[in-house]
Amino acid sequence: MSRVLFVRHGETTWNREGRIQGWASTPLTGRGRDQARATGELLRAAGVDRVVASDLQRARETARLFREGPQRSVRYGEGGDAGRARGRGDEGPPGGEGRRGGGTGAAGADAAGADAAGLDSPLSFERAWRERDFGEFQGLDRSAVADRHPGFEPDESLVAVESVPDGESLADFRCRVTAGWESLCSDFDEETVAVVTHGGPLRAVVAEVTGLDVPTLAREWSPANCGITEVDVPGDPTVVRRDDTSHLE
Repeated sequence: MSRVLFVRHGETTWNREGRIQGWASTPLTGRGRDQARATGELLRAAGVDRVVASDLQRARETARLFREGPQRSVRYGEGGDAGRARGRGDEGPPGGEGRRGGGTGAAGADAAGADAAGLDSPLSFERAWRERDFGEFQGLDRSAVADRHPGFEPDESLVAVESVPDGESLADFRCRVTAGWESLCSDFDEETVAVVTHGGPLRAVVAEVTGLDVPTLAREWSPANCGITEVDVPGDPTVVRRDDTSHLE
């Protein structure tokens, strides 16, 4: 069976503070690290053949923690789409990629080992799976965004906003993620692949597979930290489950 297991990164410090992250470099909290380790155990049991991750710090940290396995019990609460932040987080390897450019090639590989409890599969990083660049919104909470931009409602999903000052448009964001998804599907060989990404790309892929538009899906669904969304790939891709967090309970 060919399938993709999408995972949103673990909880970050700015998730907890309710700030907009975008491309910012934000570390995981202790809870987020526990979520990642527990998810790694699940992915090992699921027989994951390889892992592809966004090259932003929080996704890289989550993917690397898959290799450690759980160290203590995790109880998951409401993660939601609270994460936010200022700054540009280009976590790619030395040699430098541009600020924009949504390339789909691997940005690097991780050769670290794993203990018996964690996931021991090849790991690569790709810019295509980054969160949307939220430009001037990064580092702000929703109330601050609404104060500076009167057309924005605090309870509105940022993913659905068509344009962001000094950021990435919704159209450009969807184009980048769709290119990454198509590249992944074209490279499939009867395997199980885990993709560590963010709330925005997760909704963009599910919208692509189900035929929904991103703004509609964004209003309905805020992916949980380390929730699992499974898509079967052969033929017409099908969403098998969405945002499963039972492994964190």
